[in-house]
Amino acid sequence: MLQSCTEKYTDNSDEKMFRFIFFCDCCGAPFEAPPIPFTEGRLAGTPTDTEIELWMLRWQKEHAQAFARANEEAAVHFFGCPGCGKYICPTCVISTRLPTGQILDRCPDCAMRSIRYRPFQMVGPQKEAKDKEDVHGTWRKITAPFNKTFQE
Repeated sequence: MLQSCTEKYTDNSDEKMFRFIFFCDCCGAPFEAPPIPFTEGRLAGTPTDTEIELWMLRWQKEHAQAFARANEEAAVHFFGCPGCGKYICPTCVISTRLPTGQILDRCPDCAMRSIRYRPFQMVGPQKEAKDKEDVHGTWRKITAPFNKTFQE
């Protein structure tokens, strides 16, 4: 069995082309790897059993190679969470600022489990305008990138 970087993938390969679709481990968003043609194509005429067997062996070998290449492309497209190892799409990544000032990207599950979870805060003119609206000493709501509201 082929091992995918994501938990779920679909193999839509046929006798002419190798096609793979990988899905985000968080939201299920698809990523379709570029199709890879099979070099042998179809068997012409009436092939013998030996020709069919050789063709199938070549197809299986190229299929494994095509899957490895598509899997590498999926691993580049998706983000590997350092906390749990899930591969997630760019829209599911939560960026958090550590007390040291470093930025850590994680999946929503790992970001929520973190005790020090703080979504990015606004900076520049937008932050200054928002600060003028806030009343001193009150909790200010921050909207995280995945449309949930948290308290600072």
